[in-house]
Amino acid sequence: MEDMLKEKQEIANFEIMEQPSTIINSPFERFKLKVRLSVDFIYVAMKYLKNPVKAAKVIKILKDKYTTVYGEPLLSKVSKVDGRYYWKYSMPGFPSLAAQESRATQINRLFPFRKSKGLGILLMGITKKCPLSCEHCYEWDRMHAKEKLSTDDLVHIMHKYQDYGTPQIQLGGGEPMLRVDAIYEMLDKAKKGTDFWITTSGWNLNDETAQKLKAKGLTGVMVSLDSHIPEEHDAFRGRKGTFEIVMSAVMSAKKANLVTGICICPTRAYTNEENIKAYMELAKKLGVTFVQVFEPKPAGRYAGKDILLEKWQLEILEKFYLDYNQLPEYKEYPIINYIGYHQRRTGCFGSGDFYFYIDTDGDAHKCPLCSSKICNTLAFSAEDTINLLQQTQGCNYFAQSAPYAEELEIILD
Repeated sequence: MEDMLKEKQEIANFEIMEQPSTIINSPFERFKLKVRLSVDFIYVAMKYLKNPVKAAKVIKILKDKYTTVYGEPLLSKVSKVDGRYYWKYSMPGFPSLAAQESRATQINRLFPFRKSKGLGILLMGITKKCPLSCEHCYEWDRMHAKEKLSTDDLVHIMHKYQDYGTPQIQLGGGEPMLRVDAIYEMLDKAKKGTDFWITTSGWNLNDETAQKLKAKGLTGVMVSLDSHIPEEHDAFRGRKGTFEIVMSAVMSAKKANLVTGICICPTRAYTNEENIKAYMELAKKLGVTFVQVFEPKPAGRYAGKDILLEKWQLEILEKFYLDYNQLPEYKEYPIINYIGYHQRRTGCFGSGDFYFYIDTDGDAHKCPLCSSKICNTLAFSAEDTINLLQQTQGCNYFAQSAPYAEELEIILD
């Protein structure tokens, strides 16, 4: 018994050992990246617009839009994993075909050169199964029912939206790693030009599965970690031992050279300066690239509950987001991705504008939290699905963004 306890303690200690950071702090490397990115942007703009004046205008507009949306300059903090650079979780790694496809989609929205409008991200739920009982689960009403989507269905949907122009696809659930064989097949059959991510509790993400996923083309994993305190995370996830599972999964993902992030749903009870600072210290120790902040909303298992954060708590999160991404004293820390920040300023990009959600039945929703079936994506074309989504009233919590209308008026003037 003592040997078993000692072995368990050694594993726990290993899981939280200081890991190497992926953040780039070399001024020279950052300068080279800015030059490379500018050249690549000009190449993509000229390839499709074939007009240097329009190309220059669209590049300036998109850079300004980035600052407006994210509240920080482009490349304020950059990570490098396996030879590719990352600065926002919502953007493909650079250089890559996916990154070029992302820029082509943005340019196309200003000066249309193809029929397909394209997406930024497709969110796909691939299974109703999960070993946990998370208190915020947005798929709660569909959990543990019979699966409706076969692996062939998943591949068909994937191809449909790759052809439509989607540079990033995020696979979730339930727990997607319970259908890891289906993910292997999707990656094997995926077309070029798309980054693939898995959002997971860490379940079944070990050295073997991480290495195999990487070999088949997976870009990264976002592992849910809802407290820096093991007992609190376990309670939130409804199962003891899940904190250790997260630690082990992160180590396996990093070892496999996958881009690795951790995602937190900060509750009212957790959200204060002391806890968020401690969380970021743990994130730094783990050496992850991203920290994703996912605000609780009254949807799924939280439906009808009074769980929205207080104004002062939102201010804490926004300050951490801006400070940790820009101030020199936090240059070694992971990049924070906080969608709520720009939703409150520029509106929501769901409903098929930048992204939308396909649930475990194949039904299209405005986003995972705005659950209202629009149509079934197996029965409808990508273009028709997007058109139907954009005819809805938009997000349940924020105004719908119209991110390119004002800029287009400037160009036309």
